[in-house]
Amino acid sequence: MCGINCILNFNLDNVNKNVIQQMNEQIIHRGPDKQKLFFDKNFAFGHCRLSIIDLSDKGDQPMFSHDQRYVIAYNGEIYNFKILRKQLEKQGVLFMSNSDTEVILNSYIAWGTKCVSMFNGMFAFLIWDRKDKKLFGARDRFGIKPLYYLINEKRIIISSEINPIIKILEPVIDDEALIEYFLFRNYLNNKTIFRNVKLFEKGTFFYIENKKLNVKKYYDHRQNIFNNDKTSDINDIDVLLKQSIDSHLISDVLIGSYLSSGIDSSLVTTYASKKINNLNTFTCGFSINNSLHNKYNESIDSKLISEYLDTNHKEIVFDKNDCKELNKLIYKIVEEPRLGVCLANLKISQLVKNYNKVVLSGAGGDELFGGYPWRYDSAFKSKTRDEFIVNYFKTNFRFNMNELKFMFKPMEKKIDINEVLNNFFSYFNFLDSKPSVDELMSSCFLFDLEFFLEGYCLIEDKISMYSSFETRLPFLENNLLNFAMNLDNKYKVQNKKILKGKLLLRNLAKKKLPLFVSQKKKQGFSVPYNDFIDEKIIIENGINSKQNQLYDFVDFEYVKNKLGRCLISKDDPNFLWGLFSFNGLLKNYFN
Repeated sequence: MCGINCILNFNLDNVNKNVIQQMNEQIIHRGPDKQKLFFDKNFAFGHCRLSIIDLSDKGDQPMFSHDQRYVIAYNGEIYNFKILRKQLEKQGVLFMSNSDTEVILNSYIAWGTKCVSMFNGMFAFLIWDRKDKKLFGARDRFGIKPLYYLINEKRIIISSEINPIIKILEPVIDDEALIEYFLFRNYLNNKTIFRNVKLFEKGTFFYIENKKLNVKKYYDHRQNIFNNDKTSDINDIDVLLKQSIDSHLISDVLIGSYLSSGIDSSLVTTYASKKINNLNTFTCGFSINNSLHNKYNESIDSKLISEYLDTNHKEIVFDKNDCKELNKLIYKIVEEPRLGVCLANLKISQLVKNYNKVVLSGAGGDELFGGYPWRYDSAFKSKTRDEFIVNYFKTNFRFNMNELKFMFKPMEKKIDINEVLNNFFSYFNFLDSKPSVDELMSSCFLFDLEFFLEGYCLIEDKISMYSSFETRLPFLENNLLNFAMNLDNKYKVQNKKILKGKLLLRNLAKKKLPLFVSQKKKQGFSVPYNDFIDEKIIIENGINSKQNQLYDFVDFEYVKNKLGRCLISKDDPNFLWGLFSFNGLLKNYFN
């Protein structure tokens, strides 16, 4: 797990060494073990290494091919690298290290762009061809590892994080992206909150040749999720999950596991604890007025599961003071608003970094196996595609049109909110006018996979890397993905009086864990944000001031009224979080 920086000047000017060095300094937390640079006239790599596999100098990057023609900078883990290495060795390829980096590099040399589909893991990498002056790169099919870029007529700048890019060029807010965030808590395509800074799309490879960026998709969730031949055998889930977790335990450093007491993290911990004695497990509780918060707190259950599995359990408690202090820090770490409240993720990362360099997470189980039943309700209530889209919007996103226009009144002359909504509505155009319930269900799963999941992965990547450790996600593995795509939806969601999700994983948990785990309702790992926000914090953050540049984008009176309702009803924490996140971003980048 590492950090990548890259500059390619199209005008053939030599890259300024100070610039690429400063970019590396911006992301040194991603790779505190070793930092190296590579220059080839108008091209440069910067790399920060967090040593996980092959801790020797032979695993350092940028790494060169045997003939010195190709150079790679890579971030991630390829869990099937030993299998691929054996295939390459049969072809006569010699290796100088035991790293997966060298396997990626030699796979590209041997198999070209086809190699990307063969990699089972999380990755973002760049390979520079010194002879043909061609840059090649790729991201994994889930979007676990980020790779951002800015391109213009002069150059392309690429980085694992946004900060190194916008420290070079003055940042500008993307108005459409801002509205999308408040509406959907994410962005609908590869845009970021900053205009012109983009995210290379997940499941793509790309190359830059003759000053032109060419992007091609090698994996598309949409083509696979609507496979009518649902052939997956439900009995295979045990073996597949075990195999995935076994491969995720390949490491030359110590591995721990998150344990929230939910089904996904509990299953991951179950399999891992059978391979690692005295496995470190981590959880976060929530305290309000010196007492544990009953609704959000999972620390009691997670301790019971730890005792059942005989793990070495660590716990940290989040309180109001943490909300105040971490609020100041989080906006610099995550760089841009995405998804809901992630302060608990940051809090628990401060615990993990003291014990482990790698931690396992149960993330992805919900998206693959139907863990958000309230999001699927519209599939059962709708008879047409258009009815489904409207119902899905109303169920998952709280704004109505009048409210939107009121909130974004300062921007009404710059952008048409209807266009932003149309971007969402057009997402489902692939559906027939009268799709089946099964097709609508699959559409819900698809939106979760393409939209919410990548947002989570980006947040988790930045928070864990800020504390210099790696988060691995065993559910987000190629074989498990194929299994889930070919699994009949009836094994994911039950539609009776109450929608119930993740049926297959519940049944698996029933066999391996205390009964209460399989019977638990879905509970996200989030902070009771409204309980921690009061007028004092609002004043300290300047949100009560009309002079705040926040109100160049959103209406002051709307925010004032909405805040009053939120503080009284303790409702809509995502609005509060979005407001504080965007306010923090403005302070961080524009003051």
